[in-house]
Amino acid sequence: MNAKNGLELTPQLRNAIIAKRLSLGLTYCALGRFLGVSWATVRKWEQGRVKMCHVRHRLLIREFLKGYYDENFHNSMDAKNIGAYIHEVPTDIVECLQRFQNSHRILRARPDLQMKLLASAFTAVKKTLHTLLGVPDL
Repeated sequence: MNAKNGLELTPQLRNAIIAKRLSLGLTYCALGRFLGVSWATVRKWEQGRVKMCHVRHRLLIREFLKGYYDENFHNSMDAKNIGAYIHEVPTDIVECLQRFQNSHRILRARPDLQMKLLASAFTAVKKTLHTLLGVPDL
């Protein structure tokens, strides 16, 4: 794809997409549906794995970043995968939750590994809370 047709996903643009998506409480899936791409494509854009997006997404991304569709998203907060995150949650926690969700989804075909992932996450969270709160293990 040549630079004249597509939109170059510079680090500044990628950061703006991430910030806007998270400020609206959108998951990769929700933004992907809106833009007509997969959740994985949105993630690749944000992570810098893909340096250009197709020309058909150029205007949508620019308008999304300018806030033209914010009201549409706020009016759809009850829709699946929109408003999935509480706005007060710090960005690093939201990103961690997305990674966990993606890992759980990837392991869909392996329920045994899904259960191990959940058990490990539960143990890690419990241990961290006990340490932070100074509560001895029960």
